[in-house]
Amino acid sequence: MNLYLIDYENVTDTGFMGVKELTAEDTVIVFYSQHTKNISFERHIELSQSPARFEYIKILKTGKNYLDFQLSTYLGFLIGKDKPEHVYIITNDTGYDSVIDFWSDKNIDIIRQKSIVPPAPLSLPANIPPQMVVRKQKPDVASAQTSSVASTSAAPTRPATSGRKTKASASPDLPEAWRKKVRMAVKSDKLAPSSYSVVYRAISGSQNKTELNNQLVKAFQSSKGGRVYGHVREIFEQYSKESN
Repeated sequence: MNLYLIDYENVTDTGFMGVKELTAEDTVIVFYSQHTKNISFERHIELSQSPARFEYIKILKTGKNYLDFQLSTYLGFLIGKDKPEHVYIITNDTGYDSVIDFWSDKNIDIIRQKSIVPPAPLSLPANIPPQMVVRKQKPDVASAQTSSVASTSAAPTRPATSGRKTKASASPDLPEAWRKKVRMAVKSDKLAPSSYSVVYRAISGSQNKTELNNQLVKAFQSSKGGRVYGHVREIFEQYSKESN
């Protein structure tokens, strides 16, 4: 089960981007208030045609962070009750990062992103893995990453100061020993042969689990990408430790 909690007061209509890719295994809970209760007709059609289950919670009282606290409280209730496989908070509000960190310490991964399916990343050279949404994203992080990539490409190559490569400078090729582990882990997902290379690149090129999830969701769509992520998450963690 994929669980999406939407802070509609924060993201409004754009938070539903990608709703057409949801399946019957997905649950979407929308928190809204009297200040943000309108939705476009086109989006209403998309929601009505989606096989996902929707729940709408209206915040009747007003006050600073009133919606945020209700969403966070309900999230804890659902984690204990339903034990969702993947949890997404749809918001731009970094205040939720404290909630994400709390559950991360209890091995519950929660991803904060600005829509159900994040926008595609900027086009980059083929040998550079795309930089996706990060857990604690600042407003200008995308432009900062793009500038960083451009500066790195323009700068002259310097000799390595250490025999150990960082993950950012390492080759995007995943060693065969790790590829074998990936193939075993995603066997039940019945991926096409050409899809394995997508997973390999996502694992070797991602800087964190949030980025890995986003790359897989973009490649395989929300439901299937979430399943693949769940199957390779531990492999990614092991690979990251050995690569650093």
